[in-house]
Amino acid sequence: KRTYLDTRAQVAKECPQNPWRVQNNAISVRLDRFLERCYDMLDFTEAVLHFSKLSKTDIGNTNGERLTSLLHDISQDFDEAASRVKAVEYDVTNIDATSFEADFTLFCRSVKDIEWRLSTIIGRALDDSASIYSRFQLLSLFS
Repeated sequence: KRTYLDTRAQVAKECPQNPWRVQNNAISVRLDRFLERCYDMLDFTEAVLHFSKLSKTDIGNTNGERLTSLLHDISQDFDEAASRVKAVEYDVTNIDATSFEADFTLFCRSVKDIEWRLSTIIGRALDDSASIYSRFQLLSLFS
């Protein structure tokens, strides 16, 4: 995109009597859609990396066993949401595959729900923590 804009500016300097009359957005619409799709897939990948830690996390306090069980349930719910995106039968880099938007939106809604549930568990675990040190340890698990 930058190359196009630079070349267009150079042509305008060298041939002012014959400038390019092509609209900028007409050239870059497909590229912009592709970049947006790449950013969506980057967000998906980062979410998978962050939430992959949940299945290996144990909370140790007075209600730790119950909270750990809830944490593992959340991990399973996330894995199900992610597997739906991983199992699509179209090429996610194909911007003409319009069903990606619906699939990705459903994934994002699931992640919002999961994040809300996770925040509730973290809040309960923080309330049950006996010391500042244990609270920092708990928070370090999710950073």
